[in-house]
Amino acid sequence: MFKIIGHDMVHMHEKLELTSEPLQNEQIMEIINKRIRTNIQRHQETIELIINHFRLFKAFQKQTNMKYFIIVILIISELSLAGFWSIVVLENNKLYALKMIATMISTMMILLYLIYSSEDLMNACDRLNQNCFDSKWYLFKVKERRLILLMILRTANPCTLTAGPTVQMNYETSAIIVKMVISYLMAFYRIMGDAY
Repeated sequence: MFKIIGHDMVHMHEKLELTSEPLQNEQIMEIINKRIRTNIQRHQETIELIINHFRLFKAFQKQTNMKYFIIVILIISELSLAGFWSIVVLENNKLYALKMIATMISTMMILLYLIYSSEDLMNACDRLNQNCFDSKWYLFKVKERRLILLMILRTANPCTLTAGPTVQMNYETSAIIVKMVISYLMAFYRIMGDAY
């Protein structure tokens, strides 16, 4: 900020020296002070805009996390209900049970599709980290080294999409969801088998 203000002051002095009319020191100081005030005001407005954008981003991130959380809950519910229903009607209507199993498989595909973007983001972050480290950053100038080290530190903890506050959207999560649903279905199938 001060570089910009300093640049503007030097630029204003050059303009004032080029003018043919002699100006009083008070007039020069008034012009310079006015210019500095407008620059400071612009910088304050810019900082306020950045803060507002950051707040908006945080709010958007919270909404996205909740949407993913709701979607994951709906997918788990769909998998469970389709599985339970296919087990219940398996003895009476095998075609309908097959349709429910197809519904389960398509729901699993939707789950994998949703998780793919988060997994891709994590992989890109890992690749960026590795590429920064492999770039022979220690041969650069000190200022550039600091920037690259900052990038390495920032990408060491990969970016992830989460469902809710803590559940990371990755392939491991999808495997846990599918494993949980299938274990419940197997337990339900065993209970239904013992009931007959």
